[in-house]
Amino acid sequence: MPPDTGVWLLDRGVMYLNHGSFGACPTHIMEYRSRLLREIETEPMDFLVRRLPGELSAQITSLESFLGARPGTIVLVDNTTTGINSVIRSIRFKPGETVLLSNQAYFSTRNALKEAASRAGATVRTIPFTIPVSGPEEVLRQLLGSVDPTVRYAVLDHISSPTGMVFPLARAVSALREVGVEVIADGAHGPGHMPLSLSDLGCAWYVGNCHKWLCSPRSCAILYTRPDMKAITTPAITSHVPEDFLPGPDPLRVMFDWSGTPDPSPRLCVKESIDYMATLHPGGWSGIMERNRSLALEARSLLIDATGAEPPFPDSMVGCMASIQLPNLDHRGPRPIDWFDPVQQALRERGIEVPVIQCLPGRFLRVSAQLYNDPSQYEHLAEVLRGLL
Repeated sequence: MPPDTGVWLLDRGVMYLNHGSFGACPTHIMEYRSRLLREIETEPMDFLVRRLPGELSAQITSLESFLGARPGTIVLVDNTTTGINSVIRSIRFKPGETVLLSNQAYFSTRNALKEAASRAGATVRTIPFTIPVSGPEEVLRQLLGSVDPTVRYAVLDHISSPTGMVFPLARAVSALREVGVEVIADGAHGPGHMPLSLSDLGCAWYVGNCHKWLCSPRSCAILYTRPDMKAITTPAITSHVPEDFLPGPDPLRVMFDWSGTPDPSPRLCVKESIDYMATLHPGGWSGIMERNRSLALEARSLLIDATGAEPPFPDSMVGCMASIQLPNLDHRGPRPIDWFDPVQQALRERGIEVPVIQCLPGRFLRVSAQLYNDPSQYEHLAEVLRGLL
């Protein structure tokens, strides 16, 4: 069915198949945020100084429960890019060290890591994950084949942004820790996309957006830190430090909760988003995740049938996003900042919003599946795409 204007604010004139890029926030949550903003403005000092610490604690407690994280291991940041930069700033890379990075990594993660490594005299080695891939075993072989004694850290996607591929993150973390390599997980798409148990995952850090699949307002994200890594973790922006206060508050919270005068409303909507979204499906969050994944698989099948493309990875590695590979463009060097792939632009002119993304393994058209999407939309996309290609 098309978006229900009573639940979502999406333009009914656009077929929105791109939830993965920026999410979409339900009407109920936007109204909840609006009430918060009015409440803040009635007495800013009271809200931001007296009430905000307790309000943030309630949000974090809800997230730690939802994401399977021990108390005291999650702080809130504006977005995954901020969280990744905080982690990279926290690490003291050494000359001659190597940091592993996926060839499907998000551009800002890649840029931040290369800049930090360059300053320290370290090297970033790109893991050449191939597409198509036969399954998790092949991914793990390619990953471990990139490890040598100079590698101390690896930055791994949980769910790839350009392809939607779900990496075997838990197995990768376990295998890498056995050889002394710690994992920084870029989980931008993780919260709300698939079940998570961060404490069991074992990675040193996990960063994930709340404004994507949890459907909270932009901008809000989580930074999970394994307890033994809390002592070295610092925010990208320095404001308060633990020495500013008497002993007692969690030092990580002291450093991350206040980085300047904020608009705290996105962060204060997360618990409401988690609770409200669960009411939109009879199966709650499990039902949402299962329904969205099933729809993404159906969408991929339709696109493969329409284009003759080979599946880039097996069904077991598909979450709530799916992709097909398109022929590469003959284009080298930087593009204008307002450039769009010609297929993406042609689809948008036909009222279909879907990204076409170029990364090292190739060029991919990626669709997302959320509660406001239905099979007929992907059938229409497949028909249009058949004509375009």
